[in-house]
Amino acid sequence: IVARTRASLSADTPGRLMEMNVVEGSYVTAGTAVARLYHEEHQASLARAKADLDLSIASLARSEADIAIGEASVERSDSDLRAAQAAREATRANERLAKTDLELAEVLVEQGVERVQFLDRAMQAHATASAEVERAEATVGAAMAAVTEARSRLISSTAGIREAEARQRIAEANVDAAEATLEKTFIRAPFDGVVVHKEAEVGE
Repeated sequence: IVARTRASLSADTPGRLMEMNVVEGSYVTAGTAVARLYHEEHQASLARAKADLDLSIASLARSEADIAIGEASVERSDSDLRAAQAAREATRANERLAKTDLELAEVLVEQGVERVQFLDRAMQAHATASAEVERAEATVGAAMAAVTEARSRLISSTAGIREAEARQRIAEANVDAAEATLEKTFIRAPFDGVVVHKEAEVGE
């Protein structure tokens, strides 16, 4: 009697035989591990690849959080800039009013309608308004710089998330490769059948 289907099994990778699960006459089903090679270093490589994957997932989560923080920072900086610009316009209006009052005071003092103290007060009010305008201009400048910085950080965070996504894909590929390498240490039955001959022993 000759078997209709016959196969000689061997490992896909070289190594020392550490486990033999069958003897002549053993019945096996498809996919059963009939033997296994030394695999501890491959298991360690898989554990390392999975740890790298966990690290890359955490890095991606951190990058996503940085994006959210960056977007909030840009929005807040834009709001601060708009507020500073509105305050600057208010101080400019006050300065124009103070200048008009000063010009009126000069005319009134010149005509003798008002005393010099009235002109002094108008000059002081105009000087104060001018100083307020200068401070408002400085505030607007600082707010614009903050907006630029916040947008730069957001751009950097966006680049960081792309890098983190790439690292995660690499880590996933490394896990797949490590799992495939570990699987090669198994010698499995390709179909249901009976072991008729065993040509290797544990330790070879």
